[in-house]
Amino acid sequence: MKNLNKLLDERKKIVEQIIKNLKTHNYFWDKNFVAMYPLNFVSNKNYNGTNILRLQLFSEMKNIQDPRFLTFKQILNRPNLKLKKGAKGCSIEYWGIKQLDESEIENNGKKQKTNYFFGKTYYVFNAKDVENIPKYKNKFVEVSSDKRVDYLIENLSKALELKVYDNVLTETPHFSPNQDYIQMPTTFVSPEAKIAVFFHELTHWTGHKDRLNRTSIESYSKNIKTRAIEELVAELGAIFLNSKFGFQTKKIQDNNYAYIQSWIKILEDNPNELFKAANKANEAVEYISQKLEKYLDTKKNEKQIIDNSDFLAQDEGLVH
Repeated sequence: MKNLNKLLDERKKIVEQIIKNLKTHNYFWDKNFVAMYPLNFVSNKNYNGTNILRLQLFSEMKNIQDPRFLTFKQILNRPNLKLKKGAKGCSIEYWGIKQLDESEIENNGKKQKTNYFFGKTYYVFNAKDVENIPKYKNKFVEVSSDKRVDYLIENLSKALELKVYDNVLTETPHFSPNQDYIQMPTTFVSPEAKIAVFFHELTHWTGHKDRLNRTSIESYSKNIKTRAIEELVAELGAIFLNSKFGFQTKKIQDNNYAYIQSWIKILEDNPNELFKAANKANEAVEYISQKLEKYLDTKKNEKQIIDNSDFLAQDEGLVH
């Protein structure tokens, strides 16, 4: 219970900072930096769910440009590594299931073991604060953003069997759950703006009843709270996808003022809604990534092109 209370207290502090930012129009999606998908230096695996949000916010506050993190134990276990004096860590979450052997109970003459779900927090440190660690090599190459965006949208559309329509008369991009398509305007201020809007609508798309079946998509039109929650999921999904594919996050569109006010109200009433939304956004990212990986595995030649040019992502695990 002590660990859980600590975890919830830390979540509350994060949400309080985000609410403060929302009230001062300092939106957490509106940052002019290259967002990176955080990963563990030792396992080379990306962090998931709420930990993506925690580590990205931490990186933004500390102006960190290295996506690699280590636990204190991982640093200690490597004699050549040393944590720099004064280094500050970021608290992340771990959830698991424990089995209590001592709590065996009789049920119809058979012994059963009781399991319980637990959560705790621990600290990780960025690679920039660790001495003797290999320098981070950014895997990006200088490829025109227009080309990267078009190539990615084309491959995602094929991998997901996605219907995307460009319409010169469309001012507001949208996903239609009934017709199951995404409609996009034909002009954007930049390639980064285009892909960010596409990622937002693509996250909505994953919530369709035939895919992840999010209730906030099904009930989207019923009330402002449901819409606001789904928009928060889509906004976080766009942030995560931008990071995964290595696109710069910038101010992309004027978000509806009503949604922002609704987010403030929702988060003030229940801080955990942010982390629920982050987990749902992560589910969307995983759904998209797995479909894309499967598609690319069937197209070895095209996969080789992507691997060689680094068109898609800094996360090599996506296209291996």
